[in-house]
Amino acid sequence: MGAGDSVEGEDVLDLLSRLVDKSLVVAEMRREGSSRYRFLEPVRQYAQERLEVSEEGDAVRLRHALWFLAFAEEAEPELRREHQGLWLERLETEHDNLRAAIQSFLEQEETEPALRLCGALGDFWHVRGYLSEGRRWLEAALDEGEGPATARTKVLSKAAFMGWEQGDFERSISLSHENLALSRRTGDKAGAAFALYNLGMTKMFQEEHERARVLFEEAVALQRELGDEVGLARTLQGLGLTVMSLGDFDHAEEFYEEGLALARKTGDILGIELLLLGLGLAALHQDNYECARVFCREILDTSLPLDHKHCIVASLHILASAAGSQGQAVRSARLWGAAEALREAIGVQLAPVERTAYARYIAVARSRLDDEAWQAAWAEGRMLSPAEAVEYGLPADEPAPPAALRFARREAVSSLVSVDTEVALPVRTKALVRAARIAWEQGDYETTTVLGEECLALSRELGDTADKAEAPYVLGLTALVRIELERASAVFKEAAALQRELGDTVGLAHTVQGLGIVEIGRRDFVRAQELHEQSLALAREAGDDFGIMFALALGALAALGQGEHAQGQALWAEGLEVSRMAGMVHGLVFHLQISAVSAGAQGQPVRLARLWGAAEALSETIGVTLYPIERRFHGPYIDAARAQLDEATWEAALAEGQAMSAEKAVEYALSAEEPTPPISPTPKRPSAAEMPVGFTRREKEVAALVARGLTNRRIARELVLSEHTVHHHVTNILKKLGLRSREQVASHLGDS
Repeated sequence: MGAGDSVEGEDVLDLLSRLVDKSLVVAEMRREGSSRYRFLEPVRQYAQERLEVSEEGDAVRLRHALWFLAFAEEAEPELRREHQGLWLERLETEHDNLRAAIQSFLEQEETEPALRLCGALGDFWHVRGYLSEGRRWLEAALDEGEGPATARTKVLSKAAFMGWEQGDFERSISLSHENLALSRRTGDKAGAAFALYNLGMTKMFQEEHERARVLFEEAVALQRELGDEVGLARTLQGLGLTVMSLGDFDHAEEFYEEGLALARKTGDILGIELLLLGLGLAALHQDNYECARVFCREILDTSLPLDHKHCIVASLHILASAAGSQGQAVRSARLWGAAEALREAIGVQLAPVERTAYARYIAVARSRLDDEAWQAAWAEGRMLSPAEAVEYGLPADEPAPPAALRFARREAVSSLVSVDTEVALPVRTKALVRAARIAWEQGDYETTTVLGEECLALSRELGDTADKAEAPYVLGLTALVRIELERASAVFKEAAALQRELGDTVGLAHTVQGLGIVEIGRRDFVRAQELHEQSLALAREAGDDFGIMFALALGALAALGQGEHAQGQALWAEGLEVSRMAGMVHGLVFHLQISAVSAGAQGQPVRLARLWGAAEALSETIGVTLYPIERRFHGPYIDAARAQLDEATWEAALAEGQAMSAEKAVEYALSAEEPTPPISPTPKRPSAAEMPVGFTRREKEVAALVARGLTNRRIARELVLSEHTVHHHVTNILKKLGLRSREQVASHLGDS
């Protein structure tokens, strides 16, 4: 109403109140506490019809469009400030009005306002994932006519930006070149910098990294000259991604950190998220999975409530990659499925550089599952909402699955209950098996047993289903976890007979291993040794790395139980190597635990504590805990070693092990000599200036503050970094110095 000429602004509220009282207008409360008024639908339709036949229709539509142009231009700068969430919601609420305004400008051939309105809405369309629609409007505005140069360059830059986001690199390059030429001709340095940024991102996504670096560096120089801190922060992210793709992680992290400080200073939430994504990717590619998750958690704390779909997708990619790398293949597949569904919703595909970067993570996870299990988990992930996927991808400990997965499991079973045709029963069996496996992964053994028993009964009824060995195998695992050894033995033997009948070598190897663990529980180590030999031969025949790894663990336990330490060491050492080569974190945990108790059995309590601490820390990164049957075997060795040490020595050795990287822990497990005890004198302390030349500038600053005894929080305040970034640097510093604690860094470097 305020867009009309005959209504004063101060009269609007009074007039609206009267219309509400007469039930001609409805008042609605918005989430941010404001009120919104709308006509009842019959009234609106009648008013629309009267407007169409009046002579004032075009004029009214133009006034409406101009009002929303002013609204969009007011909102645009707020989308890069701290209250962007509020403004995004306001734009979302008025999106239909904004669409109508663009249409009015185009129909009335109002080129300048059409360009201005589309340019002002570019960031909104990007953030909320309206890429295809946004590009259609932007292209339509460009086709309307030349318009003022400043308005046109903005639309060119937004259209190019969304073009490369959707993988339309050819169109993005064309628009960027036009934008760059027009900006240089008019002396618009900010426009030229944005064009260079878009060209850099396009070349980076096309894996032309050297060319991308040159373009980004030119954009950075212009933005520094202009003092454009918002634009500079985002260009530094692109530059960081480019040099990281070239393997230069140190400089990449410096670019990310500089950009992050600028984004925090300006309150640019999306910029903060993008730069944290860069740091998360750097951590991921350097196998620092916990740190990658920490960065993702901070990103998702804002991107999820603000519905920044691109950042949610990118975070899911990192979480899926980390999960797969740490042996959580099912979780990885589900997260990839969730990310794919969200990408499709916003019309974005993986760019060539992303496919290259993520291919190895997908391959590692996929190698641990058969095709059916992988596809099933992927499909389950596609059913998750973004919020459910995030909850599943960032577990506090090892949570129950999102409601969508729990529902899917019930649905997979209940939807087939009433069907009893011969065609449907095998399908039902598959659903029961999959649901039972999901329940087992989640530690829901009651549900696993119920579903497994139903599946077993149905498989026996059908007789010839290819899945008939799955139910007894899953039931055997469940019984084994509960130390129900007789039950486990019985169902494992049933599974093994069926697997022999089916010629399932891989499945049989795993089932024989289960029988071997039953014998370990019974302390019949000779029989366990025989089953180890059988399962190892089967696994080697099938080329099954997981089966080989577990068979070696079974053999090492059997040897240890018989006091054959040399034989046991040969087996767990090979197990560590197989696990390391195949990227099986679970395997590293199993074999480090066995190496620890082996050390304890040979009278080396400090070595046991260190190795157990290393295994404990590694298991925490993948959410694995000891099963009761494992505690039954390992517990006596741990208790005996602990009894030989005072509390301080035990805790110190345990902490030393927990500080080891996986690589250091394996190296230590395989070493023949005990390392120097932690209480030995330290060498003369060099000054901070004598730090290794491999340190980056930022690492030198952080190391100097660590040496002064500052906490991560104080260092973050001192250097204007996030605590997560400081934690990442401290981890790198420890790795480069070959040290295990902050205190050792302080001793090594001295006060600066």
